[in-house]
Amino acid sequence: MENGISSSFKNYSFINNLSNKSINKPEEKNNNKNINSDGKSKINPDNKEKRNDKKKNLIKNEELKLSQQELNELRRLQQRDMTVKAHEQAHLAVGGKYVTRAANFEYERGPDYQLYAVGGEVSIDTSEVSNDPEATAQKARTVKAAALAPANPSGQDYAVASKASQMEAEAYKEMQEQKTEKMLNGSNVDVKV
Repeated sequence: MENGISSSFKNYSFINNLSNKSINKPEEKNNNKNINSDGKSKINPDNKEKRNDKKKNLIKNEELKLSQQELNELRRLQQRDMTVKAHEQAHLAVGGKYVTRAANFEYERGPDYQLYAVGGEVSIDTSEVSNDPEATAQKARTVKAAALAPANPSGQDYAVASKASQMEAEAYKEMQEQKTEKMLNGSNVDVKV
């Protein structure tokens, strides 16, 4: 992420340049009204904080003057952010109790210095339920539904869905084997005497 680091330095120097060029600092004026006889400032510290807030707002307003290219990039990032968050939310909503970790996002800083989600993941438990093929089949159906829940599933989503389908098929096979074994052992056969 070398580009991200240099971008951060550029952002920092841009803010500093703005503050040096466009902000008047009234407390720096040599104004006799604000200095008492021993040369100390009479400026109320609360007023200084208000000026600093105004200064921050002015810098923020200056930052929002973006070029057309920056505006396009900002719109792209905003759209991507919404898409990524909706995608991961779909996994969370359907995955239910099998979600092992909430959504984790990868972010990119936009030209407005805000962070936008550009990638994400949700972890889900894809292990079998031990000694219970019926529960395993149900879990596999839920995992598959969660993987395919987003409007545009990713390659990884399809891979998880495929693994879940395989787990479901194996669970049905095991259930069938158990039924067959019960029938062969006579436990499912009614004998009338």
